[in-house]
Amino acid sequence: MKSKIILALLIAVSICPSNCFASVKHPEFADQFYPAKKDELISMLDGFLDKADLNQVPGEFLVLISPHAGYGYSGPTAAYGYRLIKGRPYKTVVILGTSHHKPFSGAAIYGQGSFETSLGILKIDEEFSKNLTGKDPELFIDESAFSGEHSVEVQLPFLQRVLGDFKIVPIVVGDCSLDTCKRIATVIKATIGARKDVLLVASSDMYHGYSIKQADQVDALTLDLIKKMDYTDLYYSLRDAKRSFVEGLLL
Repeated sequence: MKSKIILALLIAVSICPSNCFASVKHPEFADQFYPAKKDELISMLDGFLDKADLNQVPGEFLVLISPHAGYGYSGPTAAYGYRLIKGRPYKTVVILGTSHHKPFSGAAIYGQGSFETSLGILKIDEEFSKNLTGKDPELFIDESAFSGEHSVEVQLPFLQRVLGDFKIVPIVVGDCSLDTCKRIATVIKATIGARKDVLLVASSDMYHGYSIKQADQVDALTLDLIKKMDYTDLYYSLRDAKRSFVEGLLL
């Protein structure tokens, strides 16, 4: 009898779908960066979005840069970007977050399962994630990189509030050389291919400090480099390898 029970369990495990034991990442920063209660969170998000009064912007939106501080600080700013994409038919959202605590080289992917927020469950686009792996050693699956990390999580409630049916591809970026950044970007671009229903969210605060004047100057410089697609100077200015490039504007 015991052998039959064990055999039944083995069979059940062997035919279980690949995602039946997939992990669910529970929220770690609710009640810290944003309200944990669903009603309070919805009220806050809707308030931010209603106040983000924008003129209509033409064209397709393929990339969004959004801050990842507590909503009391960055929520009103993030709302401007998220209002632009409200209701658009994205099916996959790739979120590139910063690794604030765990040191590693390259970029870590949360490959399967789902993320939970106060607004519900967001499934991982496991097919997209799988297609990212095996292309470059600096782009790999490592769910531990997301433990204690807020940069991806704080984007999720906004996404849930403005989009419909979509899946996510969470990626946390560690220390990367310029060459590594190029290679990872190439893999992501190839995986997206000709799809128009993929949104890339870069989770970045852009500026850390207490001076509005410096924030305006640094952000203007950064945005100018992005508009010019001058990724080399953008990389080195952010790495402080060309510190005078930025400091000269702050004098």
